[in-house]
Amino acid sequence: PACPSCSSPTQSSGLCVPSVQEQQDGAGRVEGYRCSMCGVEGVRFPRYHSRPEKLLETRKGRCGEWANCFVLCCRALGFDTRHVVDWTDHVWAEVWSKAEGRWLHVDPGETVDKPLVYEAGWGKKLTYVMAFSKEEVQDVTWRYSKDHQDTKQRRILVRPRWLVKNILELTKKRQLRYPEEEKSGLMKRRLAECLELLTARSVGEGDRIGRQTGSMAWRVARGEMGSSNAEFVFSPSKDEEDQGMMEVEYDCAMDKYFRGGRVEVVSGFMSGVFSSANVGRKVESDWNMVYVARGEGNCDKGEVTWKFKMREGLVVKKVKLLVGSCCYESGVVTWQLCSDRSCLLPAAGQQLETEQLSGSSEIQLSARLGGGEGESAWQHTQLFRCPRDGA
Repeated sequence: PACPSCSSPTQSSGLCVPSVQEQQDGAGRVEGYRCSMCGVEGVRFPRYHSRPEKLLETRKGRCGEWANCFVLCCRALGFDTRHVVDWTDHVWAEVWSKAEGRWLHVDPGETVDKPLVYEAGWGKKLTYVMAFSKEEVQDVTWRYSKDHQDTKQRRILVRPRWLVKNILELTKKRQLRYPEEEKSGLMKRRLAECLELLTARSVGEGDRIGRQTGSMAWRVARGEMGSSNAEFVFSPSKDEEDQGMMEVEYDCAMDKYFRGGRVEVVSGFMSGVFSSANVGRKVESDWNMVYVARGEGNCDKGEVTWKFKMREGLVVKKVKLLVGSCCYESGVVTWQLCSDRSCLLPAAGQQLETEQLSGSSEIQLSARLGGGEGESAWQHTQLFRCPRDGA
């Protein structure tokens, strides 16, 4: 929490004993902090978990508080909702969709229906992921695992039979007073879910996004910044070498990369980048537009780089480039086209034709996104904005 006196960041000073009022409000523990700038001590951060309605007053917390408050609101609206706990340190929710007949992954502070984001995007190595509701307890690890065999090797905390036995006993206790008809319906839903969990999932474009909440320093320290190691490199094909020209185009509406003659080579924005940080493709449903921007709600700087490399014996003679970007408020997008010898600064919407990079065997195109105003700053810098049905 910020210092109540000077608003500077605080440092942890350990756990505090909850006061009587904090206990009554549902705080199981209280974290203590001190300010390194003005010296204020005794800054308290109660973790209200057993009475999530208190969070509607405090409006403060981390992933646990976000999930608790979200589950509370969903339950109040009549949605079957589960509280999901990841043993490698994260919490989110699942909501039952009657329309689709399945549990939807919902991370209130991050993303929706992208269960592989934690392993494919954040870089987590999941072990146990458990879902809890007033009706049941379920091991949902396999919904969030991108490699079931790899995950099995890390599940060494308890014996599998012991885990299954205790999950079933806990579920039985929770349904003890339920009528037989309701228990039968829950059992059918549970069996259908078990079959779904056995089916391995494929990593998609939206799963490669890193963690969006928390300071950049904290996310870097946890190694949860996302797909910054894609390292895709465009190189000329044999036909392109014979023709003496390599052409690459990214179509944001179709979310595909094309080579000369509109030949598709790569599907998905992130699949064609060399490196990236805090960027991804966004779909703006209300305005029917698509674009590349920083992570939703994340106003830190973003960057993306594409790399083009010639095979041994070939060099670049001339480059033609057309890039698109738009800025709002105080947002800034900086384009840079570099070889190992020099760099140029292309302007959005203006075709660049140059021989200043001739003789190079590698070229990198980068876009840096920053600035903007308020909580929507992430949206004030956009690349390749176009209608969903256009290009």
